[in-house]
Amino acid sequence: MDLYLLRASLVKSDGGCLFGNLPRPMWKKLLVPDRLNRVALVCTVVLARTDHDKLVLVDTGCGDPLWYDSSERRRRGLGSKWLLQESLRDLSLTFDQIGLVILTHLHWDHAGGAFRPVRAGRPVKSFPKAKYLIHALELQTALGSDPVYYRAYPDRIRQGLRNMPEEDLRVWSSRSCRPARNVSVQLDGGHSPGHCTVEFRGDITLRCRSGQIITRARSVLVAGDNIPTSKHLHFAYNMAYDNHPLVV
Repeated sequence: MDLYLLRASLVKSDGGCLFGNLPRPMWKKLLVPDRLNRVALVCTVVLARTDHDKLVLVDTGCGDPLWYDSSERRRRGLGSKWLLQESLRDLSLTFDQIGLVILTHLHWDHAGGAFRPVRAGRPVKSFPKAKYLIHALELQTALGSDPVYYRAYPDRIRQGLRNMPEEDLRVWSSRSCRPARNVSVQLDGGHSPGHCTVEFRGDITLRCRSGQIITRARSVLVAGDNIPTSKHLHFAYNMAYDNHPLVV
């Protein structure tokens, strides 16, 4: 199985939110902030080409920056291009070739690319032929009315989920599921109520977007926002965005 690490989006996040209760003098040594206290991040997604030549995408990044108004683009540092589109093009792939999209959760920076704002304002799937795999708890949270969550789940994602053909949405409610051979998804919560991790097993070749080999492995875990950056491997470093930091 080939796994590709693809750049999906650029984003700038408030450093205080990114590191929660870690004091600024400590976290600024890990990631240097700009004058607005933001740190520059790259939303990286994983594309798997399974042994049966099926293409599985884990998360989608923020989506096309042009889907956001100019003030939000500037505030979030989204740039001007949808990097995921370019990353797939580098591999001679298109959105139409993706067969399964696994969403670790439905926050805007991970599921923002899942739906396009077209057809008279009604969002449609960005990956026309793909099934979308989402945990029932995360779907319930995203479509709920709790004001605490409303900024994390934008209307475009919520409307896209509501308009999505039922046969294209694979909702699961157990602790784990296996959507494809050597692919398992585990409910772990923490960052969001229905947050999931994705594990790939087998003879895995991990590649960068150019196709160059990074390493080989027997197992690769995609931890989503429970480990948002390599700086968060320390057990005490959590985000202020985490719903349940002790679970993370």
